[in-house]
Amino acid sequence: MTPALRSTCPVRSRCRGAVLILLMFCMALFLLSEQLYRLRPEVLLLDRAEKTVAALSEARRLLIARAVMDIDRPGSLPCPDADANGSADLFAVNDCPQYLGRFPWRTLAGSKLTDAEGELLWYALSRNYRDHNSAQPIHIDLAAQLQAGAVDDVVAGVLAPGVPLPGQSGRPGNDAQDYLEAENADDDQMFDAHAPVTSNDRIEFITRAELMRAVAPMILKRIAGEASSGLVEHRSSMEAFPAPDIDGDGYPDPGHAYGNVPYKALTYSYGVNQMLILNDWFSLAGYAIGPGSQTAELSLHENKIALQ
Repeated sequence: MTPALRSTCPVRSRCRGAVLILLMFCMALFLLSEQLYRLRPEVLLLDRAEKTVAALSEARRLLIARAVMDIDRPGSLPCPDADANGSADLFAVNDCPQYLGRFPWRTLAGSKLTDAEGELLWYALSRNYRDHNSAQPIHIDLAAQLQAGAVDDVVAGVLAPGVPLPGQSGRPGNDAQDYLEAENADDDQMFDAHAPVTSNDRIEFITRAELMRAVAPMILKRIAGEASSGLVEHRSSMEAFPAPDIDGDGYPDPGHAYGNVPYKALTYSYGVNQMLILNDWFSLAGYAIGPGSQTAELSLHENKIALQ
C-alpha cells in the first residue's frame, strides 16, 4: 500500500463513523419525537376513541352477518347475555330473559369485544326480532321496536359504557345502571343516540332498513333456488318459468306476467320451504316472467335478481 493510501484510510474511517453516529442520533431523535407526539393528551384520546369505534363496528358486523346466515329465521338475532359469559341467554318460555345485556360474542363466533376502558360492550334487541318461533313472521316489512334518539325502527344497538361515572360503584357486575346512563340504562325501548353531558356512553345501532338490505338478497337467492330446487330447477326441467301466482293460493295462474311466486308448483327442501312460508317471504316477493316464459325477475323492495 502506498504512503498516500495509508494516510487517508484513518480519515475515511473516522468520516464513516461520524456519519453513522449522526444517522443514529437522527433516528433516536425521530423515535423520541414520535413517542412524545403519541403521549399528547389529544392523541391519546383519539386512539382510545378509535379503539371503541372499532369494537362497536365489529359488533354491528357480527350481528348483521348472523342475521343473514340464520337458516330458520333470517333477520333474527340472539338474546343478550345477562351474566357476561359471552353467550346469549336461553329463552324463558318464548322470551329472552332480558332485552338489554352484554354483547354475546361467543354465540356470534367473534372475539371478546371491549371499549377503550376494557369494558365489555352492551347490547339491546328489539323483542320482535328475537330468534324464536313465536316471533315469526320476521321479514322485510316488520317494523322494529327500538328508538335511538330521533331514529326509530331500530332492530338492535351496541353500547360502549366507558369509565364509571359518579354513582356507578357496582363494577364489576351485571346491573346496567352501573355501566350505562339515562335512557340507555332503564331497559325500555328508548336509547340516546348521542351522549348527553351527563353520559359517556357510545352507541351504534342497526335499523331495519340496514339489516334487510343485507338479508333480502339472500332471501331472493333462496327463492330462486338452484339446479335441484326452486325456479331454477323448474326452468331447467320444464324449459320455461312457471306463471305467477295472482290469487295467493301458491299455484301458477297462466296468462299473467306479474304476481307472486307460485311456490306450490316448485320444489324446495323442507327447511327452506318452511322458512319462506312461515316468515311470509313468498307473499312479499314480487315475481315477473318475460316473453315466452324464458326469463324471470324476482324483487323484494329495491332488491332484484334476473333469472334465465
